[in-house]
Amino acid sequence: ASNEDTFIVHIEKAFADIQGAYPMINQQFVIHEMENFKYVNREDDVGEEGLRKSKLSYRPVFMVDKGVLRLKSEVKN
Repeated sequence: ASNEDTFIVHIEKAFADIQGAYPMINQQFVIHEMENFKYVNREDDVGEEGLRKSKLSYRPVFMVDKGVLRLKSEVKN
């Protein structure tokens, strides 16, 4: 968990060829294992359109913008 009220799901696996497998697993996991948490963080959609659509279908309370950080090269004199 990232804090007292948020549980992070790092990996989600189901049989993709079985229609509805992912929604069922997610629903049942939340019903049976998340009773002590207010939020479930399903993490990044890695730019995958289908995964993003799926995650948005759960009507997230909020989303966090992501960005890229780069270290500046050391300046040589």
